[in-house]
Amino acid sequence: KTPSPGLSLFLIKDMIQGACGGHGCNFDDIRQRGAVLLAKAEYNCDEDSNVNDCYPDWKFSRIDEGDGFNFRTVQYLDDSAKERILKKVYGIRVVVKIYGQAGEFNIVNLLVALGAGLGLLSVASITADFLLQTCWPKREKFLHDKFCTVDLETMA
Repeated sequence: KTPSPGLSLFLIKDMIQGACGGHGCNFDDIRQRGAVLLAKAEYNCDEDSNVNDCYPDWKFSRIDEGDGFNFRTVQYLDDSAKERILKKVYGIRVVVKIYGQAGEFNIVNLLVALGAGLGLLSVASITADFLLQTCWPKREKFLHDKFCTVDLETMA
């Protein structure tokens, strides 16, 4: 379930439902044993259109091994450290991952890419000619066919 556009406010119950997909876990079980949830926000924005309409696509998943999430805390009752209270606390840890891309058409980048492509094409042609003229076993036939002598008198 996605929040209102521009807001990233979720109910914990909705996050758990999105992470579990309706099977394997429920809110009461996670409340008692804890869990680690991954909230992923993926942006795919076209900057040529309205920039203000770029909202993430939220996905939730459970990333713990099913043991839940817990940690221990210690509270000392006096300064002598002879008495203490050890608490094992269960809870929900939410890890947020935000990623994505945004793009905008730019004529300068297009022209640079086209120029680089043409430059590589000419380098490829020169490299192929060099290799065919020097390394290829049938280079004599290649040279004869490439550099053909033409008689100007017979051309007229």
